Amino acid sequence: MEPLKKLQQLCDASNRRYKTDQNDDDQVRALFNYAKKENSVCVIIGYDDYNAIEAEKVKNMYKENPDAAVKNEENGFSYIEMNYKRYMIKTSLIQ
Repeated sequence: MEPLKKLQQLCDASNRRYKTDQNDDDQVRALFNYAKKENSVCVIIGYDDYNAIEAEKVKNMYKENPDAAVKNEENGFSYIEMNYKRYMIKTSLIQ
């Protein structure tokens, strides 16, 4: 299965649990663990949901958006805020 589709399925599982007020900790852990292993995809962290996006798109958006800013770096990953969302991407991909 292609990485983007797999990550989106993990995001959807977490989103479904969150919306039904069920514990989604295991789903969230699984989606972030997968995103950390796959360099070609990133997680979009919204206010109350998660989504998948290709890393190349995040890199291009980051370069083209002057208001985008890295808000946090942790364990080799950067969290970029832009368009009212936070994008988790491997730091080495945006340097």
